[in-house]
Amino acid sequence: MLGVERGKVLLVEYEEEWENLYNLERDKLVEIEGIEELSHIGSTAIKDIVSKPIIDMGFIYKGESDIENIISGIEELGYEYRGDAGVEGRLFFVRTEDELSLYHISGYKTGDENYTNLIRFRDYLNANEKYREEYGKLKLKLYNKYGDNREKYTLGKAIFIKFIIKKSIKDEKIQGDN
Repeated sequence: MLGVERGKVLLVEYEEEWENLYNLERDKLVEIEGIEELSHIGSTAIKDIVSKPIIDMGFIYKGESDIENIISGIEELGYEYRGDAGVEGRLFFVRTEDELSLYHISGYKTGDENYTNLIRFRDYLNANEKYREEYGKLKLKLYNKYGDNREKYTLGKAIFIKFIIKKSIKDEKIQGDN
């Protein structure tokens, strides 16, 4: 299953198919000049966790001169460009079908900490079952409370996400010192 009504929350069990759907989109997106790196991010990239069935992708680009080409290239693939969608410096795109959001793409300039943190969060949860399970429980709790309000649902996850990012950075430093 793929897709969520705009502004709503729907959580489903992890599906192996999400990785295949990401790969199909990736193969098209990497052909766009200016996209330097593309990653599967968000909960659909985290094994065995409940998720909104929307494939989230993130990419980095080198400079301002790439933006126009990237926007037009992604729009040609059926995505709608939505500016920064509240995150300074982000290029945000959504692909919908029949009023359902199917794919989200977030683009960041090379070196943007937002992109790095998305990867950190994904990788840390994939490597740590305890925190992955904790995050899944939090998501279900928030879904039960804010199923009709995606903004409140997302805000409810923010403290946990920041905690995991800080923990990931701390663990990286500890491993680097050894």
